[in-house]
Amino acid sequence: MAQNQHLSKLDEFSNWLVGSKDLSLRSSRDVVCRLRRVAKFLNPLCSKDDAEIGFIVSHLPAFAKCSSSVRSQLKRSIVLYRQFIRA
Repeated sequence: MAQNQHLSKLDEFSNWLVGSKDLSLRSSRDVVCRLRRVAKFLNPLCSKDDAEIGFIVSHLPAFAKCSSSVRSQLKRSIVLYRQFIRA
């Protein structure tokens, strides 16, 4: 049941990206994919502020081999998800 609720929330997030952030459906799915990737290592809803989360993500060993561009995309996915949750 919890898994279904989580998937439903990600579908809502994807729709929010399309409607509120003017992303294409494909781009919104890319953001959701990046969010899932980073959520394996960090809870995107933790109590830390966005800057702290960005710092943490950029220093995770799992992402040490990622380019700065990929790390930026991962951080952005968390920031967007947190905006969605606050909206």
